[in-house]
Amino acid sequence: MLSNSQITDNVTEIRRFEARIYNAKVRSLIDAGDINDTGFDDRWADSRLIEVRAQSLDEALRLFQREYPSHCGFKITAIIEIPGHQGDARR
Repeated sequence: MLSNSQITDNVTEIRRFEARIYNAKVRSLIDAGDINDTGFDDRWADSRLIEVRAQSLDEALRLFQREYPSHCGFKITAIIEIPGHQGDARR
């Protein structure tokens, strides 16, 4: 039988993180008055707040970078942990 400490050790808290992200390529084209031919919506010229759930700040950064890669023009300007939100526990 597992003890309480063994059960607790297998549970990882999921935290919520928020990043401010924009697309530099889109922003540059829009600012210059050129046609946005990137395939991304013009609204990516402005920063957006995007949320992910992760176990750590490093994991959150990896998730943001995977979904919004820099080679496509995305810039992550800030990441914060959203305080006061207890995520679901994961085993």
